[in-house]
Amino acid sequence: LDDASVLTQTSLASDYTTPTISVPLQSETTLRLLDIPILRDADNDAGFYMAVTRTTAGGAWPGCTVAESADGTVYENIATITSEAVTGQATTELGDWTGGNVMDHASTVTIQITGTASSYTDDQVLAGTAQAWLIGDEIVTARTATLVSAGVYTLSNLLRGQRGTEWATGTHAVGDRVVALSASTLRRGDREAGQLDVAYSFKAPTFGRSLTTTAAQSFTDTGVGLKPFSPADVEVDRDASNNATITVRRRSRLSHRFLRDGIDTPLGEADESYSVDAYTDGTYTTVAATFTFTGSSGSFTAAAQTTAGLTPGNTLYLAVHQLSAVVGRGYEKRAAA
Repeated sequence: LDDASVLTQTSLASDYTTPTISVPLQSETTLRLLDIPILRDADNDAGFYMAVTRTTAGGAWPGCTVAESADGTVYENIATITSEAVTGQATTELGDWTGGNVMDHASTVTIQITGTASSYTDDQVLAGTAQAWLIGDEIVTARTATLVSAGVYTLSNLLRGQRGTEWATGTHAVGDRVVALSASTLRRGDREAGQLDVAYSFKAPTFGRSLTTTAAQSFTDTGVGLKPFSPADVEVDRDASNNATITVRRRSRLSHRFLRDGIDTPLGEADESYSVDAYTDGTYTTVAATFTFTGSSGSFTAAAQTTAGLTPGNTLYLAVHQLSAVVGRGYEKRAAA
């Protein structure tokens, strides 16, 4: 049994090698909850949008469920999502814009995203078929997307302040959230009017992961989707006694309809009514009076101006808000006349 010839043996090895297979670890899900204007008429409600993407680049991501909780303990599944959105952040600051609804050829913004960006023609931008981006709180359409490196693009030739977000054109900073607003990847979350302005907890576990081990995030839907856009124009006319008549040319959150005899602009609200703040001066700091009117025009009499401490005949500094029956005041339009 101790013979060395038994303990030492020689044999031939096979030339077959087993291939190495890399199995990616499953990624967690990053959930973005968006309290933004509605992107289509079918979403004309108090809800919000949801966008999801894998947290770890290259990780396996089969999809996720989204669950919400009113008390942070008991969760209810509200969506199943298998399409990733393109999300990221701005690595440069998008400049201020006060030029209105024309293309901004001066400003650029560099974004780092989880997918790709494309360039479009002017006709595609004007027709609304080009990609729209949420950058911070502003909705922007970019005609040109220039590749810098993998996942990094510089957007230029921008149509700014879309879907009533012109109020946000001067609010940008490095690190702004970036989301591609695509109907194929965004999902709509339902809300009733009584649920607005109430914080809920949300979780988005990747398929196969436990709800209990998934981190929660708090989100409050304020009903921005129902908030009226700022009026397109406000005119102030005075009579010989300095009674002021305020005439408003409104905008709508809903799509225009082209008819044989012209363009029909749906109201989008229960009725047409406005709330007006009259300020003491052009700094728009101190409100002297607040009043409302129904219809496209209303009055601010000389007597009411005097009661408010204003001098009839002097310049009126007004901020006009269209009213929603659900969320109240919309975005303001200022007028000095």
